[in-house]
Amino acid sequence: MIKRGNTFQLIDADRKVIFKRVEGHLVKQYQAIVLHELDLKFCQICLHALKSLDFNKESMLAEAYWISCITRFFKCFGESKARSKLSASKIFKTNAESTTDFNYFRALRNKHIVHDENPFSDVLVAVAINAAEQEPSFVEVFASSFTNFTIEVDLGRLENWVKNAIDWIAERRNQLEEMLNVTYAQWSRERLLALPDLSVTAPNKDDVFLTRK
Repeated sequence: MIKRGNTFQLIDADRKVIFKRVEGHLVKQYQAIVLHELDLKFCQICLHALKSLDFNKESMLAEAYWISCITRFFKCFGESKARSKLSASKIFKTNAESTTDFNYFRALRNKHIVHDENPFSDVLVAVAINAAEQEPSFVEVFASSFTNFTIEVDLGRLENWVKNAIDWIAERRNQLEEMLNVTYAQWSRERLLALPDLSVTAPNKDDVFLTRK
């Protein structure tokens, strides 16, 4: 790889192959699948790490892994302007039980982890009063917060969802790679060499506001 300013160009040092950039509808599908695979394998790593923790002693770390896993998992099934989402109905069995289970985890993400709406988090506010009949009766106001995480109960179920999604992704990736290989194998050398060079420009901090093309 050669760096020119903020642009990186991929080349083969031995010049045995020449890398060219390809685009198109099928390529966009392939890009999306590869990124989904990256997210889902991240989830798998988080779940594996969770299983090795003592939740009583490492509750905050367990919560961090759990939140990261659920957030990245549903990133694959949410709307995006840059990549196509995965279809839960295609990947998972379309029966009432699996639909309810999927919706449960999605609600956990939407109404608890990302948007604080359901009763899984709350604050109890109380007034402390002197138990003895003496003045002043009022002592103080205090608050006690709590958050309910069902990691131990739900970990195995989510692990199964992630595994099923990864298995589906692997099969779909193989299908797309085969279709792309068949397509470009039919192109002439001249047509292949006419494709643009493979390069990538490193994003800067202002690019955080942009939508990837």
